[in-house]
Amino acid sequence: MQVKKADMEQTILMTARDEFFIHGYEDASLRTIAKKANTSLGNIYHYFPNKKAMLDRLLEPVVSRIDVFLHEHVSSQKHVTDMKEINRLLEAANFEEEPMHSLLSKEFAIFIQTKDPDYMKRRDAIMKVFEGHIAWHMHSPKANNHFAAIISKMIIECAIHLIRCDDCVKHKKQDMIEMFSMLCRCVAVQHTDEEDPS
Repeated sequence: MQVKKADMEQTILMTARDEFFIHGYEDASLRTIAKKANTSLGNIYHYFPNKKAMLDRLLEPVVSRIDVFLHEHVSSQKHVTDMKEINRLLEAANFEEEPMHSLLSKEFAIFIQTKDPDYMKRRDAIMKVFEGHIAWHMHSPKANNHFAAIISKMIIECAIHLIRCDDCVKHKKQDMIEMFSMLCRCVAVQHTDEEDPS
C-alpha cells in the first residue's frame, strides 16, 4: 500500500521532532531520522532540503504562538497577588489548548535547547521580555534584576522537566500548578522582604 505524500511528510517531521528532542537538533542524524521513519535519505530530501528546514517547520508555529501570547499577557499588566485567585486561574487553564499546549510541547523544549543562531536570538528576546515581566510581578522593575532572571530560568527548567518526564496532560497540569504556587510564594516572600525595612 502506497503511503500518501502528506502522511510520509508528517511521519518524517514527527520522527525528526523526537530525534531533536532526545539527542538535540545539532546531534540528530538525518540518516537515523530516515531509518526510524522507514524511508530513505533521498526521500527525506524530496520533502525537506536540509535539517534546518525540518527545524523551521517544527518550531516556527510554536515560537510565534508563544511570542504573541507573552506580549499579549505583558500588555494586560494585571497584578494577581491572591493565592486562591492564582490557583483558580491555573485550574481553569486548558493544558490541551494554546498557549499551555505549546509551552509543554517537545517543540518548546527543542527551541529552548537548540544552539541554532536564529532561534537563539529569538529565545534571548523572549526571555528578556519574560524576565522583565517576572520583575514587574515582583514589584521590582529594576534593570538587571538577578532574582527575576533566576525565577524565569527556574520556570523554564521546570517546564522542560515536565515535558521530559510525563506525557500525561493531567499530570503535567497538576505539576505546573504546584510549581507556579511555589513560585508565587517565593515572589510574595521576596516582595515582603523588600518592603520590610527591618
